[in-house]
Amino acid sequence: MKSINPRFQLLLQSCRFVIFSIVRVFKKWRYALLITAMLGLNSCFQHYYKTNTTREPDNASIQKLVNENKYFILHSNNQHMSLRNAGVKNDNLEADVDYLPDEHTKFLNPKKEAGNRFSVSNKETVLYEVHLYTKDSIGSNAHIVFPLKDFYRMDVYELDKSPTNKSKITSIVGLTLITAGVIGIIIGIAETNKAIDNINIGSGSGSGSSSSYCSPQLYKVNGTRPELTGILFSGAIFAPLQRTDFVPLAESIAGNDTQHLQIRSGANETLHLQQTTILQVTHNKGDKVLLDGFGKVQVYKNPVTPEKAYTTENEDLKKVVTTADENYYAFTNAAPGNNNSDIILAFNKPAGADAGKLVVSARNSAWALYVFKKYKSLYGEYYPTILAQKDKADPEKLMQCELDQSLPLRVSVKVGNDWKPAGYFLTPGNSVTREMIMNVDLAGCKNETHVEIKLETAYMFWELDYAGMDFSKNLPYQTSDNRPLAIVKKNGPSQISESVQDNITLTDQDVLSIDYIAKKPADDNLTTSLFLAGTGYYHDNSRFEGRARLETLSLFSHKGGFDTFSRQTFDELMTTIRHQSAKEATVKK
Repeated sequence: MKSINPRFQLLLQSCRFVIFSIVRVFKKWRYALLITAMLGLNSCFQHYYKTNTTREPDNASIQKLVNENKYFILHSNNQHMSLRNAGVKNDNLEADVDYLPDEHTKFLNPKKEAGNRFSVSNKETVLYEVHLYTKDSIGSNAHIVFPLKDFYRMDVYELDKSPTNKSKITSIVGLTLITAGVIGIIIGIAETNKAIDNINIGSGSGSGSSSSYCSPQLYKVNGTRPELTGILFSGAIFAPLQRTDFVPLAESIAGNDTQHLQIRSGANETLHLQQTTILQVTHNKGDKVLLDGFGKVQVYKNPVTPEKAYTTENEDLKKVVTTADENYYAFTNAAPGNNNSDIILAFNKPAGADAGKLVVSARNSAWALYVFKKYKSLYGEYYPTILAQKDKADPEKLMQCELDQSLPLRVSVKVGNDWKPAGYFLTPGNSVTREMIMNVDLAGCKNETHVEIKLETAYMFWELDYAGMDFSKNLPYQTSDNRPLAIVKKNGPSQISESVQDNITLTDQDVLSIDYIAKKPADDNLTTSLFLAGTGYYHDNSRFEGRARLETLSLFSHKGGFDTFSRQTFDELMTTIRHQSAKEATVKK
């Protein structure tokens, strides 16, 4: 699989040199914390297990597992029990039956034989489990004797090293880039461009601290701990780019309870929030709901995954994007002649279908945030002036500029031998993966039994987790606005609270609290999906030193300038690391 750019391998090999270089050059405690975070990465990346399923467990294999002190779980029809003091005698399994503790109920139904995700906190549980399946009944027996031939399946859970290692690599790359962003891309770039040294990207830990993120953040508050739910209108950094964003809150409602939300501005940013409301969509149970970029409700049921997923360079990505498992394609290829990166999705389509709902699960990358900050620094001390000018610019021209630079995720459909633009997904931010939907016009290939969709963006600016397409007709639903019970702004360090409604300004020291009632449908056959509808934009208040670097800025007057700049910036980073690695190797000799 080539979903991780081969050049990242050099980055990974160089991480050790980078870490020790930082320790020597930067002795202050805040950098030591970053090093500690990187060295403690084991708890951050995703872990996966495989089941090692066998259909005819034998005497020797079970006895071996008994000797290894594995934890045995019996699946008998709809019952799940633990087996203590297990042993094998005369081709029978003997064991004492006991209740199953809660910590062993989390992994009873693996979706597949490999690539099942688990948290590192469950490592000492899941990786010791053995699951035995039988159609025999346990009854009220406290002790069982089952013939081995009665077990039609045995799962021996084990760490799935391949996806776990890939996740570790991706996490190391991400954290390395984030760390590099905070300290100015390590040594070399920090020395040549001091303005970048103040960039705060953060690790996206979900702690509730606005200093960890850029772009306005939405939190759901359970008890006293805010949980990051989504990002509002990411990329709307000028007043003319103001838009309404719809962040999913919940798929179903257990009761008519009061819910609590918080909105915070990103680090060193000012949020201008024009209006907020809670949109409720009532629909049949089993149906799923998202709002598209136009704010139109799209109800879907069973999206199909692509039969093929590949780049224009024939890089096979099907396994990467057919499951929402946080295994991302990072748009690392070079689409020929287009100054961007791409992926092509080929779907089987019912003949006669003239429309389809494209569903993607995606986010922006930490790399994109760093590159965009670096771009802003090119304006130097002139940046506040350009910000004021952009606030007065034509909205259509600004949006066209973003499209020319492939900052949104552009969508095209193949009609005959040509690619026809179908729309685009606006940037969802890099902190949380967002499910998004688009109704795609397929009239041009109505009579075909397959359809090809192409997604394009600037180099490494997006991360695609999942893509699917639903060809069903519109399903029934009802919408209702649910005005918040209360909207309260807590002003910075003073902690003074005031009730507010619309036209709200938040700094990165302020918190906006929103309370609302989640209303349960009267009909038990219906359920409700909730969305926070927020309208606004935000400003980045960063200050940079020096004159504007006009020669580099001229790059962005052409289509695909961000793609070129991203590739150049990555190459500079790799060169810096290679030089640092060579220097370390020389010193060690």
